[in-house]
Parts: sequence; C-alpha cells; structure tokens
Amino acid sequence: MNWIAALEMSKVTEKLPPDFWMKTGMFLLIVIAIVLAIRFYQNSNKIFLSLGIAVVMGVVFFNWIYNRNEPEFLTPMIEPLAGFFPSKGYEKKDVSDLDKQKKGGNVKPQKK
Repeated sequence: MNWIAALEMSKVTEKLPPDFWMKTGMFLLIVIAIVLAIRFYQNSNKIFLSLGIAVVMGVVFFNWIYNRNEPEFLTPMIEPLAGFFPSKGYEKKDVSDLDKQKKGGNVKPQKK
C-alpha cells in the first residue's frame, strides 16, 4: 500500500480530460438510478420489475439494431436479426429517372 501513498493524484487527474469526468459521473448516476429503481420495485409486484427491465432492454436492443452500434461480441447475434428491422444505414433507390426506366412512377399515357 506504500505505492498508493507515493502516488500524487494531481499528476494523474491533470492528464485526464474533462470529458472523462463527465462520462464517469453520468455512468455513476445511471448505475445509482438503476439500483434505486430495482430496490423500489422489489417491494412491489414482480411483474412490474420484469416489465420495466424488458422495456429498457428492448429499447437498448432496438437502438443497437437501428444505429448498428452494438458491442463487437454481440454482432454475430444481432447481424441476422438486423435484416428484419429498419436500420439507419439504408440506401435509397434513385427515383429521379423512373419515366425512362419504365419501372413505375408517373408515366405519361401515350396518345393513340
């Protein structure tokens, strides 16, 4: 434990960017909120706790699929499911020249 006493915290903390402290603080607040919510719902009916956890996990899961920002170890599980759900990275078809392609759109009727 002598090495802890020898370590000057000011030298360590001055190298960390303020963004690190903001993210760390937000993470701790989220963890505390989750723990408090679980303790609150433990005294109530278990179905409310189960529904709350299912809703939160569903939102996280669909956010991962839509934005494709899931953790790398979950990509093999998410990849087959991503084909069934909408994604942010879809490509739009070129519809500017449908009249010439005869694939639909507003085609002018030909005069007889």
